[in-house]
Amino acid sequence: MARYVLLPLLLFLPLWVFAATPATQDQGAGQDTYWGSPKQGFYFYKDPAPEEEDVEEKEDPPMSSVGAPEKMPTAADFTYDELWKMYPPKFQEIYNNTLHKAMMTKSLEDTRDYILMNDISQRRARAFAEMGTYVASTTPQFNTLKDFPMATPGRRGYLKSRFDSVRQEMSSLQDRFALLFFYSPTCNFCVEQDQILKRFNYERNWEIKPINVEERPDLAMEFNIQTTPTVFLINRDNPEPFPVAYGVTTVPDLERNIYQGVRVLEKGPEGHTLYDFQQGSSLDPFAVQKKTEIKTFGGVPGWQSE
Repeated sequence: MARYVLLPLLLFLPLWVFAATPATQDQGAGQDTYWGSPKQGFYFYKDPAPEEEDVEEKEDPPMSSVGAPEKMPTAADFTYDELWKMYPPKFQEIYNNTLHKAMMTKSLEDTRDYILMNDISQRRARAFAEMGTYVASTTPQFNTLKDFPMATPGRRGYLKSRFDSVRQEMSSLQDRFALLFFYSPTCNFCVEQDQILKRFNYERNWEIKPINVEERPDLAMEFNIQTTPTVFLINRDNPEPFPVAYGVTTVPDLERNIYQGVRVLEKGPEGHTLYDFQQGSSLDPFAVQKKTEIKTFGGVPGWQSE
C-alpha cells in the first residue's frame, strides 16, 4: 500500500520544485538577477551597470544674455550732447546696441533709451535736411527748380524752350540723317504709323525709306526686326542705326527720340537726353568739367557761381 502512495509523490515532486523556484525569485523583483532574464546567466555574462555620479546641475543663463556680448555700449553710457555730436558710424553702432538690448530685456529703462536714440536720429536727419535745402536754395548750381520748374508758368516756358530746340535741330539735320520705316502689308498699326511719318515729312522734309519686311527679309534680319512698325535713324557718316520708334508713336515723341538719337550717334549716350538750353545747367552731368574756374564755397572747393 505504501508503494502506491510513494509512486505519485515521486512523479509530481519535480513539477512542484520547478513551480516553486520562480516564486522565490519574485522576492527580488525589480533587480537584475541571474534568473531574471533568459539572456543572462552563465553563458550570457553582462557587466553591471556603472553607478551614476552626482553631477551638479547648472542653471541655464537668462534668455536676455544668450548670444549677447558681456558689455556693449548703449545710449545709457553717453550724454545727450555726446550722442548729438557723435560720428554717424559710431552713432549707428550705439543705436543698434540700444535696440538689441531693449528687445532682449524688454525693460522700461532700455526701451526708453531706444526711443531716445530714435528721437535723436530723427532730429539729426531733419537738421541735415534743412541745411541741404538751404544750400540748394542759395547756390544756383545745386538748385534744379530753375532748370526743371514745377509751377505751371515755368512748365510752359520749359516746354516752349524744348520745342524750339527740337525744331531748330530738325531743320539742320535732314541733309545728314534719314529714317528707315520697316512695315508689313498685313499690319494695321503700320498704316497708322505711315500717316504719322507722312505728317513728320511734311513738317520737317526728311527722307524716309519704307521697307516691306515680306519683300526684304534680308534687311529685316540684318536690322533684327522683331515687330512692325519699327523706325530707325541712320546717319550718312555712321553706319550704326539707332531705333527711334517701336510700334505707333506720335510726331512729338518721334522728334524727341530723333533729337536724342542724333546725340547718341554723334557724341555717345552720355548726356544724350539734354536739350541745348540745358547744357551747363544743374541737369548737365558734365557741367563741372565744362567750367574752367572753380570757386570756394564755405571753405570747401565747389562750383563756380553763374
